[in-house]
Amino acid sequence: MEVMGMKAIRYERVMWIKITGVPILAWDESNFSSIAGFFGKVLVNTFSFWNNNDISMVKVCILSAFQEKINDELVVNLDGVVYRVGVFEIEDEWTPFKPFWMADVSK
Repeated sequence: MEVMGMKAIRYERVMWIKITGVPILAWDESNFSSIAGFFGKVLVNTFSFWNNNDISMVKVCILSAFQEKINDELVVNLDGVVYRVGVFEIEDEWTPFKPFWMADVSK
């Protein structure tokens, strides 16, 4: 598409989503990345079962072309059992730099 002699630029934005309703047996980084990947490219997956204070959800940062806030439900299949997984956008900050608490300060 061209508008007034200029090529259209694909709209993308960084957003945080919460994923809820995933059975504990399916809790691993690849499963959460697969679910989040339905909505965009995963930038940050905060999945860490042992360091998570709230095991009802996982927060993932994605780069997405969705222009509206995400508030959706996906159907996933785990060993023949169907589950409904909630995915919704939340307000949170994002920086392209590694947070201090994740940095290796021993260098």
